Amino acid sequence: MTEYGPCKLCGNTNLKLVVQAEYFQILECNICKIAFTNPPPVIPDYVNMDFHSGEDKEKAEKLTYIQDLHPDWQMLIRMQAKMIVDNFDKDAVILEIGCGEGILMDEVRKLGFKNVQGIEPSTSAANRAIKKGFQVANTYFDEGVTGQKFNLVMLSHVYEHVDELYGFIEKITGVLKDSGSIMLTQTNYKALLPRFRKENWYAWVPDQHFWHFTPAGLKKLLKKIGFWTYALNYCTLVHPRSKLYRIARKFPFLQDQFIIIAKLH
Repeated sequence: MTEYGPCKLCGNTNLKLVVQAEYFQILECNICKIAFTNPPPVIPDYVNMDFHSGEDKEKAEKLTYIQDLHPDWQMLIRMQAKMIVDNFDKDAVILEIGCGEGILMDEVRKLGFKNVQGIEPSTSAANRAIKKGFQVANTYFDEGVTGQKFNLVMLSHVYEHVDELYGFIEKITGVLKDSGSIMLTQTNYKALLPRFRKENWYAWVPDQHFWHFTPAGLKKLLKKIGFWTYALNYCTLVHPRSKLYRIARKFPFLQDQFIIIAKLH
């Protein structure tokens, strides 16, 4: 087997080539069972970035709610919110890291959770979340930002943007209450659509995503840090209603998004 290494997590050189594109590779570690982008991205200026509106200044002023999103995104947000309802009391104190303009937080709040706040580096997104009535720190996550402890910390499509996987989760443990939990929503690179579309699967995002996950790989990583995974669900990204899409919808483990909730021992 060709040596591509080393793995950015464990130093292992026994790696598998998942995708070979013109300007990047996706390599999977046979030990960690997590893939990474090679070469790694340069961390963008998230402070001045807006994932929802891009360069459209007029759109940046408009508040976006769940009903404004594509049905597949609506399904994901409602699924995350339902998992919270099913696993936490309504008095739980919840933090979302990388909350954007608070679309998920708003859905959670509508379901009766009043103690929900966020952290968001994008200035325009944070300002829109604040307009929706949320307490949001317009900065990057650090243990001292909130000065609080939480029952649950949510990260929806955030963890892949983080260079230091172990260090970031260890910081999160510092803001969790005893037996607190994290909820991670990630893309599943071994799902049906990425297997077929290879380098054309749009969720690689090699200019921003350091890492690529599967449920098994992420559960293994979390276990090393002291978390026990007790809830798992699957959903799909936005795709044309092709035959592959319809097959994936029938078999959840073939879908290219998943949600994990894990508790700190």
